Amino acid sequence: MSVKLSGRPAPREIVEALKAAMLQAGLEPPADMQLDTPRLVRYRVGNEKDRSGWYRVHTDGIAAGAFGCWRLGINENWCLRRETEVDPAEWAAHLARMAERKRAEEAEEKDRQRRAQARASSWFERSGNADPQHPYLSAKRVSPHGIRQSGDLLLIPAQDVHGAIWSLQTIDPQGSKRFLSGGRKQGCFYPIGLDDKPELILLAEGFATGATLHERTGHPVTVTFDAGNLQPVVLALRERYPRARVLICGDNDRFKGTNTGKEKASAAARVLIGGVGWCVPDFDLGEAGGGEAPEGTDYNDLDRLGDSLVKRQIDAAVEALRRIRVFGGQLPTVLRRAEAEILFQRCDVYQRAGQLVRPVHTDKPANTKGVRTTAGTLEIQLVTPEWLALLLTRIAEWQKYDGRVKDYVNIDCPEKVARAYLAASGEWRVPVLRGVSEHPTLRQDGSLVARRGFDDASGLFVDYDGPPVHLPRAPTLEDAKAALDVLAQPFEEFPFASPEDRSVALSALLTGLARKALPTAPLHAFDAPAAGSGKSLLADVIGLILTGRPAPAASYGRDPEEIQKRLSSLLMAAPSLISLDNIERPLDDSETLCSLLSQQVYTFRILGASRVVTVPTNTLIIATGNNLSIRGDLTRRTLLCRIDAGVERPEFREFKRDLKRWVPEHRHELIMSGLTVLRAYHDESRPAHGGKALGSFEEWDSWVRGALVWCGWADPVRTQAAAEQSDGGRAELERVVTLWRAVLGDKALSAAEVIERCGMSSCVDLRDALLEVAADVRHPDTISARRLGRWLERQRGRVVCGYRVERRDDSCRKIAVWGMQTIAKVDMPEDRERFEL
Repeated sequence: MSVKLSGRPAPREIVEALKAAMLQAGLEPPADMQLDTPRLVRYRVGNEKDRSGWYRVHTDGIAAGAFGCWRLGINENWCLRRETEVDPAEWAAHLARMAERKRAEEAEEKDRQRRAQARASSWFERSGNADPQHPYLSAKRVSPHGIRQSGDLLLIPAQDVHGAIWSLQTIDPQGSKRFLSGGRKQGCFYPIGLDDKPELILLAEGFATGATLHERTGHPVTVTFDAGNLQPVVLALRERYPRARVLICGDNDRFKGTNTGKEKASAAARVLIGGVGWCVPDFDLGEAGGGEAPEGTDYNDLDRLGDSLVKRQIDAAVEALRRIRVFGGQLPTVLRRAEAEILFQRCDVYQRAGQLVRPVHTDKPANTKGVRTTAGTLEIQLVTPEWLALLLTRIAEWQKYDGRVKDYVNIDCPEKVARAYLAASGEWRVPVLRGVSEHPTLRQDGSLVARRGFDDASGLFVDYDGPPVHLPRAPTLEDAKAALDVLAQPFEEFPFASPEDRSVALSALLTGLARKALPTAPLHAFDAPAAGSGKSLLADVIGLILTGRPAPAASYGRDPEEIQKRLSSLLMAAPSLISLDNIERPLDDSETLCSLLSQQVYTFRILGASRVVTVPTNTLIIATGNNLSIRGDLTRRTLLCRIDAGVERPEFREFKRDLKRWVPEHRHELIMSGLTVLRAYHDESRPAHGGKALGSFEEWDSWVRGALVWCGWADPVRTQAAAEQSDGGRAELERVVTLWRAVLGDKALSAAEVIERCGMSSCVDLRDALLEVAADVRHPDTISARRLGRWLERQRGRVVCGYRVERRDDSCRKIAVWGMQTIAKVDMPEDRERFEL
């Protein structure tokens, strides 16, 4: 309510406006009100015994304050005038005053709570156990359950989920209740029969109600002291006991204008997802029991009407916690209940790329579509309707009404429910899965993710069942160097060509350990002059440390579409690493591979469907091959590790360690060492390594590369020079451009026209050069117009031998045409050659 005032309002006008606002909020105001008090003013609401109502008003500047009622759960801010009625400068000054006052009041309240906490703990410890014959306990017919007594006052501690006492509620022989002045109550409760791993917790407002519920049902109970505290307590309990179901047993304030107990119980239940229900005592005893009882509001009152009533009603409410009843026309409600059970029971169901998925370990090795995996490989699989129906049947009790027996009967989850839920993409509340990790890892802030299961902060599913990983509290540079020496032990017998090559191997391992926290990461390639040098073993060692199994091997096809399909399907499975094994052809700058390396997400169309999906690219990619040739733009995305045994038959060399046995035995130690290196460098604020940052991989550069250099190891980025030298693609481009100009001159031609001209006897050399870059996959002696067009598109704008690859659009034929433009005299535009269309 707002009032029109001229000048500063009188106290009477402020009080009248405040009372009107309180009545509008459903709170009866006190007869007399005080302004500008140093703290809250408490008063009795209606005929209640305790002073649950409160208010506080300041009149300096614009009159404002707050009011509420702890019993009714009312908490409202109030201001005499609306923002639109006040000068902007005056309103800004008002907000500043209110903010400063709030800070001061919060600090003052915390100080009062600390003092009250000390008094409460001292008083409770000095007091003896409560007398079971205390008048209040006798009148309520309940036992003390651990509360204490001081004089004729019962003392009930209000404690948090950790057991710390913050305040005391006192109850005198007549049942009058009061709280210790200044004590904290919000989120605090008194537990009855609560242990460390409860399966079910009942909530009750008052002590007598809670004691009755525990004595009649045997279930653990928490006493929240009033209806307004139900919601804070239920949130605290869910955080402390996430797997415990909660039944909120409110009072049935049926004789009041507003049934506060019922409303607050249902509201508190709505703040949790799954594993929660609410109830209030039903005093309708039926015809046999004499109809509705004339008095009573809580379960202690209900107990007086019959010893079995409380147990019967609570048992029914507990059974309904897992029950989902299927009604016609209620499919959205059924889906919400089913999803709530999935979330509460933390079933391993997640959403990824607009699909429901689950992590699964394969039970046997596979070699599918060019990808070889071992038994036990962890991958992401799509959730099927049949599996989802089975899961929902397992975690909930499903019922439907059977007209023949005139009652509800148990059923399996209907498959139409499972299919409807699978179709509800965009409405799911299950977590978004960013990836899976089979080892403890680090979040972007350097914190450790080690517990098995889904990690909400990172969006990762961690599947590690080895010994616990513990990192030093504040690791130093010396700790990092020692850890890096341990991490290097599996690589000691590999014949690295240089210290930089050895650093690439360690970079691959460190990158794999932190890959889920890195936006992008370069390709790590392992190269050797001959087969049997240990390239694949090097990749397997990294796989054994990261996953406990050898690296899954994928072949690198020749066709860009085949590469795209293979890598896309691998990404959908969210592997820890992808190994492109034994590459026998030049590793060119495939659009798919380049995107996976330098982009945080990759978008593609699902094979056999019209849907486009986007998935994270947070997977370590490695490649192996003999005398690898890295082409084009991929050279700047690749770290090349060269191993050279320097012998004719390197496959006959013997290692002192059987790495495929030794690494699994020391996997825990190796993981812990790698994470220690990364954590130590992160905790030192990642000192600059002194080199130029590697473009597209800045986060990797400032963490993995920086950590290696910081520890005194060689810079792995220096191997990019070798990758550039291996780029045979430039030689191919120079040959094509030179022959193109010699044979075709300055004509602009489409890819098909170029292929047609290559059929002439004078174009044999150009034909051979084009076969090197654009041979048809199925017919190697034929130039593919599609591949040639793609190759030219990738070379567009490149300059070699004094010519630039140029594209023009032929507007008449609606096609692209290509030519080689001379750029030797770029400072004289009038001398530039022009294409003739």
